[in-house]
Formats: sequence, structure tokens, C-alpha cells
Amino acid sequence: MGVADHSGNGAAVGDDAMTVLWAAEWYSDNALDGVSRHLVYENLLPVIFRTRKECREYVKRRYGYIALRPDLRREPHGWRVPRPVKVGVAKLAQNGRL
Repeated sequence: MGVADHSGNGAAVGDDAMTVLWAAEWYSDNALDGVSRHLVYENLLPVIFRTRKECREYVKRRYGYIALRPDLRREPHGWRVPRPVKVGVAKLAQNGRL
């Protein structure tokens, strides 16, 4: 199994190729649920981008209103504008192993 090269070029160290892409990570923190973090999904699939810039533009267009809504940012919601995060994507072999 390879280890991701975090230089951003998508290369992997080892036998397996891993592609580094960008995804939006939802983040909220409230008294009822605590901290909640997960990737943003649409139509049951994670929303993935090739560049950080594309991800930031999507977040601004889709979730930018949260930054302008203090009522959503404080209790009971505790929402934050999603953040771009690097994700590693690796192809699984037919037997389900890397």
C-alpha cells in the first residue's frame, strides 16, 4: 500500500497510485450534538474537486450565506462555512484491497 505524497502533485510512494483531490468538509459545533464533521454530499456522492480554488468557489456559492447569518452560527445550530480539505482517492483492486 502506498503513502500519499502531500506535496499536492497526486503522486504516491509505493506500488499503489493515490490521487489527491479537494472536498468540502461540513463543520458544526453545538451543545446538543458536539462537534460534527463530514464531507459534503450531493445525490449520495461526495462533492470532489481537482483544485482548492474550485472547491472554495463551490463553498462560497452554495454555503456562503452561513457567514452572513449569525443566528445559524450560534446555538442551537453552531454551523460554520464548510472548509476545503485534501482527500486521497485510491482505486481498489477487484478483491477490495488496495
